[in-house]
Amino acid sequence: MRFAFTRDQRMLAQTVAETLAKACPPALVRAARTDPSVRRGDAWTALADLGLLGAAVPEHRGGLGLTPLDTVLAWVEIGRACVPGPLVETAVAAPLLLPEGSPWLERIAVGEAAASVRCAENPYLLDADIADVLLLPEEATASPVEAPSSDGTRRLFTVAGETAPGGAAADHAAVAVAAQLLGLGEHLLESAVAYAGQRRQFGKAIGSFQAIKHLLADTAVKLTFATPVVHRAAYSLTYPGGHTARDVSAAKVAAAEAAHHAARTALQVHGAIGYTDELDLHLWLSRVFALVPAWGDPGLHRARLRAVLLDAPR
Repeated sequence: MRFAFTRDQRMLAQTVAETLAKACPPALVRAARTDPSVRRGDAWTALADLGLLGAAVPEHRGGLGLTPLDTVLAWVEIGRACVPGPLVETAVAAPLLLPEGSPWLERIAVGEAAASVRCAENPYLLDADIADVLLLPEEATASPVEAPSSDGTRRLFTVAGETAPGGAAADHAAVAVAAQLLGLGEHLLESAVAYAGQRRQFGKAIGSFQAIKHLLADTAVKLTFATPVVHRAAYSLTYPGGHTARDVSAAKVAAAEAAHHAARTALQVHGAIGYTDELDLHLWLSRVFALVPAWGDPGLHRARLRAVLLDAPR
């Protein structure tokens, strides 16, 4: 299914892209690995000024009251820019988990507060060190303890205790993450294509070699096929019709596979230099590897998708 997005939806995404081109250069993403304040720095403020942090907050609580279909294209651009910080947890999950009368909603809407969320689909507290509110399905029995992370711009923390499913908040967050993965994959593909046109071997650009063409074409196909699946999931969240679980899980799996393929392709095209700190490429690679399991890894979503399809009436 292809969606004809409205002018306002497309303009929001374009505005986010133009804003982040200035507010979130690769140097800022690099700095987020060592400076905690950067994760709630210029890019965070810029998105708050656009109203995106309060997009899911009801209008009467100071937000925009937008739907997932309204914002899915904007989340693609956030992924493309590799923006650091607990954005999905704060702007997508928290408004659905907080009580309607919570004063945190107004603070989130204007960018004054950040949230970190723990649930069965998202067992780690992201960026708990800079969060103002920790949302847990159960009472934490200990203070957050930092855990290893594959992405230095994403600090992970654990707390003791069992987890419970995140419900609707987890579905909304999974689709926002899937959209980010699309943007990350598209950036990696663009980087690989540009490098393939510049890097020369045997007197020719490596992009002229058939093996490289196949890699790049396969990546483009995977991203192209995953895109409408993610859009469909955003539609299902906006207009629930009994297929939400199916569409959300399909979107997360498709986007994760496409972005992971894009990461592998970009690394293969660049060669070993892609792993080094010399290139910004590794920032996007690390983000893909971190978001593939976030808000439900492919195994979890495949299992849910299988269960939904097998239980469907025939």
